[in-house]
Order: sequence, then C-alpha cells, then structure tokens
Amino acid sequence: MRLLAPLLLAAFLAPALSAALPDAVRQACFSATVRNEAGGDAWRVLSWDAWLDAPLQISEGAEGTLAVAEGAPSPAGDARTAVALLMPPQTDATPCPVQRLTLSVTLADARPEASYELCLVAGAALPPCQVKQWGRRLALVADAGDWYVAAEDPEATITLGKEAQGRRATLRVAGRKAKGAAPASAALLVGEGPLPPPLP
Repeated sequence: MRLLAPLLLAAFLAPALSAALPDAVRQACFSATVRNEAGGDAWRVLSWDAWLDAPLQISEGAEGTLAVAEGAPSPAGDARTAVALLMPPQTDATPCPVQRLTLSVTLADARPEASYELCLVAGAALPPCQVKQWGRRLALVADAGDWYVAAEDPEATITLGKEAQGRRATLRVAGRKAKGAAPASAALLVGEGPLPPPLP
C-alpha cells in the first residue's frame, strides 16, 4: 500500500469521481456525519475538499482501486473514523461500474461496544431527484437520469425535501455497532447514468 501526494491523487481519482457526476452529488457523498446513539455526540466526518487534500492510502486489488482517508475523530476522542472509496475497473461489460463509498467508526478506548447512527448523506442540496426502490434498497435517482446514490444497507432511510431549484436529502443508517477493534460501517453505492438492475 502506498501514499500519493494530494495533487497527484486528485488527478488519479478525477476520472472516476468528476467525469459525469454533478459537483453537488460529489459533495453530498462526502457530507457524512456520525452520532453516538448513547452519548449523543455528533460530528462531521469529512468533506469533498478535505478528501482531495487528505493523504490517502491507495491499494490495488481484484475488485479495483481502493482509496482510504482518515476522517475526523469523535469530539470526546473515544472513536476514530475512516472513509474508503472502492473504484471497480471499467470494462466493456461495465463501462460505468458502481462505486462504493464506505464510512467506518472504530472505538479508540476500552469500551466493549457502542452503537452509532451513520448519516451518509447529511442534509445535502442536490439537483432534482427522487427516492426510488432499487430491489431491496432505496436510492436517490436524478430526474435527468444521469446519476444515482443508493444505500448499501436495506435498512437505511432516505428523507427528501423539495426546494425551488432542487432537493435536500438525508440518508441514514441507524444502529450500527462497533465492538472492540471491529468497526461500525455503512456504505453508499454511487453511479453515473440511469439506475441499473438491482445489485444482489
């Protein structure tokens, strides 16, 4: 695993993140917040600008390119976060593969476990879109049919408020438990173009 300088990293990732997705969608996908369901502490994990400036760990595997950034720790310092972007390779069969953006929370003290609400898209302003059922999952789908953002977890909830020029969306996954060194995690599935057939 190796680290890339921020400017080189931005160029390395740009085709996967910025070629077709609207800027508001990229920002929304990096607007995650976390809330400790017992203690009530809530904090912003990362932003799109912070992702571009972060020292990322880059690795290549059978599933594609994985980029991982450290997110903001909890206000109390008892949990740390990370954001990982998995970019599958483009092929003739899958010219627009679904990207997976995962938020994880790991305990930083001796507590046996803690439960978190992971808000993967937090009150984000988006181009006109709607919530659709996508197999077992919910997805935010552009009215223009050029992008979609789905929750990997079938238990996730999506709320969508209408505004004059777009939508304001929140996507939450509640009750994710971190136990010891095992993180609590949840993921977004992000793609360009029309919504494809549901994933397994």
